[in-house]
Amino acid sequence: MTKKTDSNYVEWQDNFTTIAKPYSKYNNDNDNTTSICISALNTKFADISEYNRIGLDLPTWININDKKPTIMFVAQDPLRSEYYDTCHDIIVSSPFGVQDKEHRNSRHGEVYFSIFSELVENGYGVYLTDTNKFFLKSENSTNFTKNNIQNYDEILRQEIEIVNPEIIVAFGKQAQHSVSKIDGDKRILYLIHPSGAARGHIKKEYDTFDCSNKKIAEIYISKVLSLLTK
Repeated sequence: MTKKTDSNYVEWQDNFTTIAKPYSKYNNDNDNTTSICISALNTKFADISEYNRIGLDLPTWININDKKPTIMFVAQDPLRSEYYDTCHDIIVSSPFGVQDKEHRNSRHGEVYFSIFSELVENGYGVYLTDTNKFFLKSENSTNFTKNNIQNYDEILRQEIEIVNPEIIVAFGKQAQHSVSKIDGDKRILYLIHPSGAARGHIKKEYDTFDCSNKKIAEIYISKVLSLLTK
């Protein structure tokens, strides 16, 4: 990603790992995805291969510099769609699919990248990560998360220590709770997760009839910048 932010899965396969591969449903050159799939069997989490729809987002740091501070954005987990219901490999991407140009310009990805890119254009660093490092889908997936929550918390604690962000933006209540537990409340900015499912809550919270991606991005950027300039 440091060489090219718009890599497709074939280029990821060549540069990321020898065991990376496209999901089997991508069976022709016209298929497109922001993700690659890696077998869980050769990792320390081999037991998760019993689950399906296993999501993993690689934490992503954009515009690392010493001139302006970094804003950390934290979401709950690397959610994966029902498209992967029959996939038992680890489905790897970046938070919000920011490495994929087509996804950044789609109705699903536009709002996120509009926020991040505006902050980067203003010189700030942007760090993206999840509180729960895996998204799993199966009957016992909740137990897996509960059993690994201390590991997840420790990883997030180390991320916060390394990045040392000026502000930690929590997308959603679960992310807010996790960050608060680890780092306290002094530098958290809670924002409703800007997903399509939460648009009704956003309208009510910010008293706006316009709930377009552009409007939400404007509101959220304003709230972040207002804290940074205090």
